[in-house]
Amino acid sequence: MKKIILNVLLLSLLSIVLSNCKKEEDEGPLISFRSKDNRLEGEWNLIKFKGKEAYGIGNGTYAEALRINLSYDGTIYTIAPIGYLPENRSLDFTMAIEKSGILVIDQSFTNPIEAWESISSWNWVNDTEKKSKLILNDFPLGIEPTGSIYTVQKLTNKELILTVKQSILSQTNTGFADIEMDYTFTFEKLAPKEDD
Repeated sequence: MKKIILNVLLLSLLSIVLSNCKKEEDEGPLISFRSKDNRLEGEWNLIKFKGKEAYGIGNGTYAEALRINLSYDGTIYTIAPIGYLPENRSLDFTMAIEKSGILVIDQSFTNPIEAWESISSWNWVNDTEKKSKLILNDFPLGIEPTGSIYTVQKLTNKELILTVKQSILSQTNTGFADIEMDYTFTFEKLAPKEDD
């Protein structure tokens, strides 16, 4: 009988403790033995991307607008301006993040063939325990501007989801240009390479 009462008390205590562990967002595991830096470090493969861009151009008396939907399904990158035919290109995109702050991006397109590697830096925006925002000082794919602040929606040892929403108003020779961007990137961590 004592064993039953002890087990019931232990289960009750455990359920109270676990119910008080709340997550504010789906940014990672509830309990992890790896720090966010350790989970972020490694080579990441882009497996999914969705984005929207809106451009407004004008001189105060008229305005032209262009809206573009962007997507990537793990193989094909699609640029689809509203009202125009979409452009499809094959894409391979990897991003290596090192604890030291080094960011290495490799990407290659087909149709036409383009490939490049860029080396820059990354850092956490807020140096608090939460670490929910990143600055990636170079992010090709034509995503501008570099140095944008990315919100970490999810970070596990195998998956990284980043979002960025930004609005830029700039002066041009003929008036103004307003750019609004909204992107979501989903990455899968690649297995570490074995040293030969």
